Amino acid sequence: MFVVHPISPYYRKPSAKVKRKKIYVLSRFAILRRDSDGLVLESPLSHVAIELTKPVAAEVVAAFARGASVKRLASRKGAPKEKALVAFAKALLANDFLTLLDDDGATAEDADPRLLTWEYHDLLYHSRSRAGRHREVVGQAMRFEDIYEVAPALKQIEYTEEVELEKPDFNAIQTDSPPFETVMEQRQSIREYGDPPISNKQLGEFLYRSARIVDYGEGSAENERIIEPVQYAHRPYPAGGGLYELETYVAVNRSLDVPAGLYHYDPEKHVLGKCDADRKDIAKLLEDAAAATDTDLKTRQVLVILAARFPRITWTYSAIAYSLILKHVGVVQQTMYLVATAMGLAPCAVESGDSDLFSRAAGVDYLMESSVGEFMLGTRATSPIETLS
Repeated sequence: MFVVHPISPYYRKPSAKVKRKKIYVLSRFAILRRDSDGLVLESPLSHVAIELTKPVAAEVVAAFARGASVKRLASRKGAPKEKALVAFAKALLANDFLTLLDDDGATAEDADPRLLTWEYHDLLYHSRSRAGRHREVVGQAMRFEDIYEVAPALKQIEYTEEVELEKPDFNAIQTDSPPFETVMEQRQSIREYGDPPISNKQLGEFLYRSARIVDYGEGSAENERIIEPVQYAHRPYPAGGGLYELETYVAVNRSLDVPAGLYHYDPEKHVLGKCDADRKDIAKLLEDAAAATDTDLKTRQVLVILAARFPRITWTYSAIAYSLILKHVGVVQQTMYLVATAMGLAPCAVESGDSDLFSRAAGVDYLMESSVGEFMLGTRATSPIETLS
């Protein structure tokens, strides 16, 4: 009916005693999914995966999801023998797939303060994106080398309409910028914006300093099996494997001289390519950002949207790919905070966004490229950064 597969180097065979008349409930962290040709029960709490070898095992799991005792299950027509049910329940209980329901209708999980604050998907993501509680390859697996080539370093796209951005004088920037420690100390989220709104010159400098292509490189992704040539296009921030899977989009609401709309930033040509997006979708993207930051939509100037080209990084990395993407979002947002602060602009990272809405507005495939982070930007209503004397 079942097979227990240890998936962790820290697995130690546990033991548990099942009370046949007591009610047990399936853990809220348990997940039943297809693996190869069968069903597997997994949980971020467990160091094993339990393969269900007979259909009746799935029926038993479903019964435990609603709460059941071994005694009651054994009395059902067509149910496994009680001895088999006890063995199955013992394996589930010992490996943290079951929890006991007490007389007040609460479970042992409900009383565990270590588990109360965890959402099931957060704990699952935590356990699967780090080594320990799974048997997946962590790192450069390059498991698709025989299926398709690694995605190019730069997104291949042709624009029907472009906005040229002014390129800053980098020598002047290095001379005139405030000291780094001053920028670090005065970095903050600012949600009030001034007039006039952000200009082409300001937006161009901001994107040039935080998201442009710094240089190109030829290298290779390699592990113990293969060496694959890879092109690199380095940006002003670090990225795992030098892959730089993040794309920068800009939703303009109010600007001095950039027309309203949704744009893709070309980090090589330093231009904004206009997306053929529905105005209502753009408005909703801006509205969601305003709501997430408790600000007035009418004053919003620019929303920077970070999107990930997933195949660019998942071709190389296994298990940790999405974890790396989120780390890169944090790195980029901090870079943008520092650049905006040094420029005297008003920056604010946004806590959430609608990836489906973005994919529709930008005309991209949700599973191939979608939004993973947002960042609001505008001119300041208050005095810009003060240089420490």
